[in-house]
Amino acid sequence: MNKAFLIMGALAASLLLCQCYTDAPPASGTLKLVDPEAQEYWKEAQECVEQKDWSGAISRYKKLCEYHALAEEAPAARFHLAQLYELTDDPREAFDTYQKVIERYPNSPLYSQALKAQKELAFKAARGELTSKVLWSFDVPMDPSDVIRWLNSVCQNAPYSEVAPEAMYLLGEYLVKRERTQEAIETFQKLVDNYPTSPYAPVAQLEVADLYRSASEKGDRNNTNIMRAQEAYEAYLSMFPNHAKSAQAKSGLNDIRRQLVQQKLEIGEYYMNRMKNLDAAVFCFQETASMDHINPEAAAKAKEYLKELGSKVQ
Repeated sequence: MNKAFLIMGALAASLLLCQCYTDAPPASGTLKLVDPEAQEYWKEAQECVEQKDWSGAISRYKKLCEYHALAEEAPAARFHLAQLYELTDDPREAFDTYQKVIERYPNSPLYSQALKAQKELAFKAARGELTSKVLWSFDVPMDPSDVIRWLNSVCQNAPYSEVAPEAMYLLGEYLVKRERTQEAIETFQKLVDNYPTSPYAPVAQLEVADLYRSASEKGDRNNTNIMRAQEAYEAYLSMFPNHAKSAQAKSGLNDIRRQLVQQKLEIGEYYMNRMKNLDAAVFCFQETASMDHINPEAAAKAKEYLKELGSKVQ
């Protein structure tokens, strides 16, 4: 009920805005000054809204937009249509209709309102606050493909606004929750590259590092993941040395360095026990032993191996 009152209020406010808009001459060659049939659809739609006949209003606004796209009433009709889709719990149609306002009527006073409405829909969907109906009765979570598309649209529609990096960060979080790790990493990295001064850039850079580190700890001990985690932590500390999460980044970097030393020890063990290549094993153990300030346990084990092999610690 509250939602209905809010949207009805928004409809009334935007109707007033449209009246102001129609007083100004439209851009040459884009809109018809007078279109009697469009005016009739507009009048009928308003009457339906007053009577809370949402389906009737939707039908008339749709006809106005479809058959009279150049009429001066068309931008507001499409905007109201999107609002009515929201009111009747059809967020997909609402979002796509706002998108048409943005694409087709960039000079309309309703343009910025459409951007804001899209943002609110996309953000609610990403946070799990929005559902859609199946068979007009069952509420189900939004399809992830829709949520991802929406967040990308928000970024693309206003790439130079403060909303874009926020939407991109929310998209990265959304992908992480769905275990789409590589896509999340790419999204966070794009945020850092495109919006390095955004307040979301430091946390996005840290997310990149943490995700690579997590991948290396979950069984995917690909050396590339470990090295990329190290590079990402180092980039964070270089770019944002005074950020609030610097201590967390330093801790992560130290863990990665310990992993690399442990990995060097395991390579030495492989050469010694499996390949029987003692020269290569000694080389690895020497390197590991020299890093006791990073990983004392691995260094101590390497020194034991060197003693067994009759080689001195260099």
